[in-house]
Amino acid sequence: MSDLNYDLTATVESPARDNSRLPVYTRIPPVGGRCPITGMSRTNMLRLIYPCAENGHKPPVRSFALKKKGAFRGTRLISVESLIAYIESHGASGKEAA
Repeated sequence: MSDLNYDLTATVESPARDNSRLPVYTRIPPVGGRCPITGMSRTNMLRLIYPCAENGHKPPVRSFALKKKGAFRGTRLISVESLIAYIESHGASGKEAA
């Protein structure tokens, strides 16, 4: 047996609670990839940021497109604070996230 002693009563702070380590914004993961912060799939994140029937056409997570004037394409940035708040609100109530 090992002589290592572990303090099982110590509290471990969740990374979601320590907002000083998290970025303010994140991008949509690449196709087949997962969010590096939450581990959510690209499809689930898209359902949270774009209006669709599954969210009542009211996205629960804030995001915005950063693009040059007149440009068709840009970069979609997702508010990490809003994303984590959404996840935690579903975890506390026992509901499943989208």
